[in-house]
Amino acid sequence: IFLNWLSKQPQAQKYAQETKRPVSRRDLVAWQQSDLDVGVFAKQSLIAKSWYQADNLAIERILSEAIEGVIYGQSSAGDAIDKAASQVTLLMQK
Repeated sequence: IFLNWLSKQPQAQKYAQETKRPVSRRDLVAWQQSDLDVGVFAKQSLIAKSWYQADNLAIERILSEAIEGVIYGQSSAGDAIDKAASQVTLLMQK
């Protein structure tokens, strides 16, 4: 009963305002697009796609290491992307 109530438009809008999270209802996307904090996510919510991840924790680690390598000057952005792509490819082939 609670989830049914929460999924109604007024409650979903209030929840989105309070939590600063993208809305889950299509009819509220236009309303949230002007929000400075989450507007960019609202704009993408209708077209965003996910991708299969064989091991999401390993992929998160690979991407974090790539980002940190660039931030700390250990590698260029291109090299970090190439290395991460190779590691993810190997992981997905398992």
